Amino acid sequence: MAWLGLVNNLRRKNKLSPLTVECFEHAIDRFEKESFAASLERRHVGKSTAMSTSRASNGLSSPCAVCAETDSDSANLLLICDACSLTIHQVSSAYFAV
Repeated sequence: MAWLGLVNNLRRKNKLSPLTVECFEHAIDRFEKESFAASLERRHVGKSTAMSTSRASNGLSSPCAVCAETDSDSANLLLICDACSLTIHQVSSAYFAV
């Protein structure tokens, strides 16, 4: 839970509410399931894993899988995994090997 403490410290600095343990566990569970499904799909089609910036400017953005927020700024963009379409903030993605 050290990771959650780090994220909540960043969220407090940005005047955002802290993430709960339940929210964290839900996000990690979703991330693991989607990553596994994507890895199976990549075996069949040979896709590479890459991240692209969110389509938020076009209004097509999904919420972050960790914090469920759709807001982003130039310092913390929403990223979309090209292999599994998981959306996650840059700050959140630093804690995952994607």
